[in-house]
Amino acid sequence: MTPERLEALCLGECYHPSDRRRAIRRIEIVRIRPQTKAQEPLASRIADPWRVFECEDSGEGCRVEFEDADFTTSGGEVVYYARAIQEPTLAVNAGGLRCDYDADGRCIDVDPCYGNDRTDPSDDCLSENEEHAWSSPIWVLPRPSSS
Repeated sequence: MTPERLEALCLGECYHPSDRRRAIRRIEIVRIRPQTKAQEPLASRIADPWRVFECEDSGEGCRVEFEDADFTTSGGEVVYYARAIQEPTLAVNAGGLRCDYDADGRCIDVDPCYGNDRTDPSDDCLSENEEHAWSSPIWVLPRPSSS
Protein backbone atom coordinates (compact mmCIF):
# COMPACT_ATOMS: atom_id res chain seq x y z
CA MET A 1 0.00 0.00 0.00
CA THR A 2 1.41 3.37 -0.91
CA PRO A 3 1.92 6.00 1.80
CA GLU A 4 -0.67 8.18 0.05
CA ARG A 5 -3.29 5.38 0.13
CA LEU A 6 -2.55 4.67 3.80
CA GLU A 7 -2.93 8.38 4.59
CA ALA A 8 -6.27 8.47 2.75
CA LEU A 9 -7.57 5.39 4.57
CA CYS A 10 -6.58 6.71 7.99
CA LEU A 11 -7.84 10.23 7.29
CA GLY A 12 -4.54 11.58 8.54
CA GLU A 13 -4.92 10.03 12.02
CA CYS A 14 -3.04 6.73 11.77
CA TYR A 15 -0.13 7.94 13.84
CA HIS A 16 -1.49 11.26 15.05
CA PRO A 17 -4.85 10.89 16.77
CA SER A 18 -6.96 14.00 17.08
CA ASP A 19 -7.08 16.10 20.25
CA ARG A 20 -10.85 16.37 19.82
CA ARG A 21 -12.77 14.34 22.38
CA ARG A 22 -16.00 12.63 21.43
CA ALA A 23 -19.14 12.73 23.56
CA ILE A 24 -20.34 9.60 25.34
CA ARG A 25 -23.91 8.93 24.15
CA ARG A 26 -24.87 6.17 26.56
CA ILE A 27 -23.64 3.80 29.23
CA GLU A 28 -24.75 0.19 29.00
CA ILE A 29 -24.57 -2.13 31.99
CA VAL A 30 -24.10 -5.85 31.43
CA ARG A 31 -25.13 -8.17 34.27
CA ILE A 32 -23.83 -11.72 34.63
CA ARG A 33 -25.30 -13.98 37.28
CA PRO A 34 -23.80 -17.38 38.21
CA GLN A 35 -25.45 -20.61 37.20
CA THR A 36 -27.75 -22.09 39.79
CA LYS A 37 -27.64 -25.57 38.19
CA ALA A 38 -24.84 -27.16 36.15
CA GLN A 39 -27.13 -27.77 33.15
CA GLU A 40 -28.49 -24.22 33.14
CA PRO A 41 -27.61 -22.46 29.86
CA LEU A 42 -25.02 -19.71 30.38
CA ALA A 43 -26.81 -17.43 27.92
CA SER A 44 -29.79 -17.24 30.28
CA ARG A 45 -27.49 -15.79 32.96
CA ILE A 46 -26.09 -12.93 30.84
CA ALA A 47 -28.13 -9.77 30.30
CA ASP A 48 -26.39 -7.72 27.62
CA PRO A 49 -27.34 -4.98 28.01
CA TRP A 50 -29.17 -5.21 31.30
CA ARG A 51 -29.63 -1.43 31.73
CA VAL A 52 -29.04 1.47 29.35
CA PHE A 53 -28.49 5.06 30.47
CA GLU A 54 -28.69 7.82 27.88
CA CYS A 55 -26.16 10.60 28.49
CA GLU A 56 -26.94 14.29 28.33
CA ASP A 57 -24.39 16.31 26.37
CA SER A 58 -23.54 18.79 29.12
CA GLY A 59 -19.80 18.90 28.44
CA GLU A 60 -19.16 17.33 31.84
CA GLY A 61 -18.91 13.73 30.65
CA CYS A 62 -21.36 11.05 31.67
CA ARG A 63 -21.89 9.54 35.10
CA VAL A 64 -24.43 6.91 36.08
CA GLU A 65 -25.50 5.12 39.22
CA PHE A 66 -27.73 2.07 39.38
CA GLU A 67 -29.28 -0.37 41.78
CA ASP A 68 -30.17 -3.99 41.14
CA ALA A 69 -33.44 -4.74 42.93
CA ASP A 70 -33.00 -8.46 42.15
CA PHE A 71 -29.57 -8.71 43.78
CA THR A 72 -30.74 -9.42 47.32
CA THR A 73 -33.09 -12.17 46.15
CA SER A 74 -30.69 -13.71 43.61
CA GLY A 75 -28.78 -15.50 46.35
CA GLY A 76 -25.30 -15.15 44.92
CA GLU A 77 -22.59 -12.97 43.55
CA VAL A 78 -23.15 -10.90 40.44
CA VAL A 79 -20.70 -9.42 37.96
CA TYR A 80 -21.42 -6.16 36.17
CA TYR A 81 -19.56 -4.45 33.35
CA ALA A 82 -20.09 -0.90 32.18
CA ARG A 83 -19.75 -0.16 28.47
CA ALA A 84 -19.36 3.47 27.40
CA ILE A 85 -20.60 4.15 23.87
CA GLN A 86 -19.37 7.28 22.12
CA GLU A 87 -21.16 9.35 19.53
CA PRO A 88 -21.03 7.85 16.02
CA THR A 89 -17.98 8.61 13.92
CA LEU A 90 -16.88 7.41 10.51
CA ALA A 91 -14.48 4.48 10.50
CA VAL A 92 -12.95 2.35 7.78
CA ASN A 93 -14.93 -0.89 7.27
CA ALA A 94 -17.30 -0.16 10.16
CA GLY A 95 -20.13 -1.18 7.83
CA GLY A 96 -18.98 -4.80 7.74
CA LEU A 97 -20.66 -6.39 4.75
CA ARG A 98 -22.60 -3.17 4.04
CA CYS A 99 -25.92 -4.97 3.63
CA ASP A 100 -28.95 -3.76 1.77
CA TYR A 101 -31.99 -4.90 3.77
CA ASP A 102 -35.48 -5.82 2.68
CA ALA A 103 -38.64 -4.66 4.48
CA ASP A 104 -38.33 -7.55 6.96
CA GLY A 105 -34.78 -6.60 7.94
CA ARG A 106 -33.08 -9.45 6.04
CA CYS A 107 -29.79 -8.80 4.29
CA ILE A 108 -30.53 -9.29 0.60
CA ASP A 109 -27.34 -7.91 -0.94
CA VAL A 110 -23.83 -7.17 0.31
CA ASP A 111 -21.18 -4.70 -0.83
CA PRO A 112 -18.05 -5.52 1.20
CA CYS A 113 -15.05 -3.24 1.00
CA TYR A 114 -12.11 -5.41 -0.01
CA GLY A 115 -9.49 -2.66 -0.21
CA ASN A 116 -8.07 -4.09 -3.43
CA ASP A 117 -8.99 -4.12 -7.12
CA ARG A 118 -12.47 -5.54 -6.33
CA THR A 119 -13.43 -2.24 -4.65
CA ASP A 120 -13.68 1.01 -6.58
CA PRO A 121 -10.63 3.15 -5.66
CA SER A 122 -12.92 6.12 -4.98
CA ASP A 123 -14.78 4.12 -2.28
CA ASP A 124 -13.35 5.25 1.07
CA CYS A 125 -15.08 2.31 2.85
CA LEU A 126 -16.31 4.63 5.60
CA SER A 127 -19.40 3.85 7.66
CA GLU A 128 -20.71 5.12 10.98
CA ASN A 129 -19.40 3.33 14.05
CA GLU A 130 -20.02 3.75 17.75
CA GLU A 131 -16.68 3.19 19.44
CA HIS A 132 -16.93 1.77 22.93
CA ALA A 133 -14.83 1.08 26.01
CA TRP A 134 -15.37 -1.45 28.78
CA SER A 135 -14.90 -1.13 32.51
CA SER A 136 -13.12 -3.73 34.57
CA PRO A 137 -15.48 -6.30 36.06
CA ILE A 138 -17.48 -5.10 39.05
CA TRP A 139 -17.88 -8.08 41.41
CA VAL A 140 -20.64 -7.79 43.99
CA LEU A 141 -20.93 -10.38 46.72
CA PRO A 142 -23.86 -10.77 49.10
CA ARG A 143 -23.26 -9.51 52.60
CA PRO A 144 -22.52 -12.43 54.94
CA SER A 145 -25.45 -13.14 57.21
CA SER A 146 -24.85 -12.26 60.85
CA SER A 147 -25.22 -15.27 63.10
